[in-house]
Amino acid sequence: ASDLQVSNWQLNDSIWEEISKKFKSLPQKVSLKVLAMEASSSANIGVISDNLVDSGFGFTAEIPLKVSFIQNSPEEKIIPVDVKAEEATFQSEVELVGERTIWRQTVSVSGDKPVSWINVSLPDDENNRDNNFYYVVPPEVKPRVIIVSEREDVGKIIEAAVSVGVPKGSVIETKSSLDVAPDGDTTIIIWQGSLPQLDATDFLTNFVESGGSILFLPSTEERIVDREIFNTQWGAVEVAEESDIFSINNWDQQAGPVAKTAEGFSLPLDKNDFLKRRAIQSSGSPIVFFTDEKSFFLQTRNGKGHTYWMSSLPIPDWSTLGQGYSFVPILQRILIEASSRFVKPVQVEAGRFFLNDENSNPSDWLPVYPEKSGMNPLLQSGIYKNDERLIAVNPPAEEFGMSFYNANDLKPLLDGMNLTVVNVESNPSGASEDDNELQSELWKLFLISMIIFLALESYFTLPPSQARDTNEGASA
Repeated sequence: ASDLQVSNWQLNDSIWEEISKKFKSLPQKVSLKVLAMEASSSANIGVISDNLVDSGFGFTAEIPLKVSFIQNSPEEKIIPVDVKAEEATFQSEVELVGERTIWRQTVSVSGDKPVSWINVSLPDDENNRDNNFYYVVPPEVKPRVIIVSEREDVGKIIEAAVSVGVPKGSVIETKSSLDVAPDGDTTIIIWQGSLPQLDATDFLTNFVESGGSILFLPSTEERIVDREIFNTQWGAVEVAEESDIFSINNWDQQAGPVAKTAEGFSLPLDKNDFLKRRAIQSSGSPIVFFTDEKSFFLQTRNGKGHTYWMSSLPIPDWSTLGQGYSFVPILQRILIEASSRFVKPVQVEAGRFFLNDENSNPSDWLPVYPEKSGMNPLLQSGIYKNDERLIAVNPPAEEFGMSFYNANDLKPLLDGMNLTVVNVESNPSGASEDDNELQSELWKLFLISMIIFLALESYFTLPPSQARDTNEGASA
């Protein structure tokens, strides 16, 4: 039996071809019947993470959350939402509009005790299993940053921007060159100037491919040596005319270093003026564009790590980026993303985490909230703890899908087999041929079972003398 939800069937998986082959190899003919259960029409609302915003480098007095509420009816309504940050609780009212409503909320935490987990819950409805979302605040990370700058003034501006908001104990080094491979605990390298020489290219490539990140900023020199790294190189410096300065008008605001804030506000990238820029020549995909559609910011993935490229500088004769309204948050987000490789997962999907983490046994994880005996992180959402490590277990995102297959979608799955899909909610007076076939077979099975039952009953209810006479007559 199945409700034919799209996320449960994976029609494009090659496993169906293997199953079909195994059935065909059997000596007897196999028939398969699927009872299609109609999805419930009762009102239901679920909560799911929506590109959840992490709380920076760990504990903070304000934790930004971004979740979505999914409902199976588009009607507008206001619902109460309970938020529990360990011992602290509060309630908000959320207006639902359409099938999906994005809700941004900053959880303010008072006191010095770090909050380690949060629960967002909805009132009881048709399906209570999707009424809770759990979140674990990532442990504090103290990044190690190496700044390589050909100009001392530019290096100081970058260092000041990086220093905003990082935890105490973070390491920020500013150098004029980098001749040796960075330490293994280096979070990110910010490289301002001509691209590295060949001897440095190898260890920088290894650094990125093993999970590190590098932000490249252009050289101020008019002429630079033509070098390439990560399939990207710098082009010529372009100078704007006084009457037509460069400006930004388009960027990806959904995710990444230039996305909207947790409160839904856009970064003021379009408020910056650019007098100079250096062309980025790359096969990568830009995510921020000038009005003439040339690249301002580019992000590429190389192995396990990332490279970022910014075509201008935060100094007055190049741009107004030095005011910090855009430059600082971009650097902070890049730094947070680069730091994530040193943190073990804290947000996991039920079941999948334990399939991918060979060192983790589900029985080692004890429920923290809700604290119920017998809870299983493979199957049940909640906050779980193993020694000092916490994880938040939530249902896979695709479980919230509202798309369903019909009978014709399933029939090609098992080629050559007798596959029948029966709607259990169908009207008997208008039953399909498949329905009638199933009912006919069930009646045949019922009649045969009754005949066998009556024959056995007549035998075992014979008087003992008659049964003995019958046996003696047979032997004679």
